[in-house]
Amino acid sequence: MVFPGDFSADWEALVNVTYNGNPQKSDHEVMAARYISTIADGLQEYGGGDLTREEYEGIAWIGLRGTDYYTKLLNDSERTEIDNNIKSAKNSANENCD
Repeated sequence: MVFPGDFSADWEALVNVTYNGNPQKSDHEVMAARYISTIADGLQEYGGGDLTREEYEGIAWIGLRGTDYYTKLLNDSERTEIDNNIKSAKNSANENCD
């Protein structure tokens, strides 16, 4: 694939080729593939560090479990760990809110 050199045009070409022209899907796939740690950092800072790092990473995955990255590229063990971290975060949040 040859990109024309303009970011907007390059991004559109990438989305068209990789994600069948669906920019919403591309946004979420990129977040799942590259930004879980960054999202968890923000959640941890905002949340004051009341949860474990793994729980913040679990929360970061909540809106991204429908991505191809989650369903096709992570193995069963990785998905189970994420789901367990989400459950743990919910339990911890309930305990911390009492």
